[in-house]
Amino acid sequence: LHPDYQETFIDDIRYKRIISYASELGFIISVHAGFDPGYPDCVHCTPDRARKVIEEPKPPKMVLAHMGGFKRWDAVEQELVGLDVWLDTAVVFKYIDDKQFIRICRNHGVEKILFATDSPWLDQKEAVRYMKRMDLSEEEKQLIFSENAKKLLTL
Repeated sequence: LHPDYQETFIDDIRYKRIISYASELGFIISVHAGFDPGYPDCVHCTPDRARKVIEEPKPPKMVLAHMGGFKRWDAVEQELVGLDVWLDTAVVFKYIDDKQFIRICRNHGVEKILFATDSPWLDQKEAVRYMKRMDLSEEEKQLIFSENAKKLLTL
């Protein structure tokens, strides 16, 4: 789902119905979250709005792209960290402070972080290099690079 492109707020009842039904079917729901440069005047999936969807209808396999909210990471820490939602790393490495990235990963739980690039917006090799240089343990990196995705795909 891309709330900005679809010009609908993520906590709109219509989205909640779609998310609820997709969850009943066992689908993984991937959502663009946070700022989109194509829509600079309105963010349709802010961390506080995403939180409302996580709380109701409680989708077990929802992935919020861009670590839960592109360029809204302070709000991600306040609103989303620790909730039952997956976050991905798509296009964050050039924009998020390394310390904040690591803090979000660890406070949220590295077992709920998925490696992603959102190619072509961030080169895949470059994203791998960023991730490898992060001050995380090899075990944490392996979870993020692949093990978490395997888990999500088998839920």
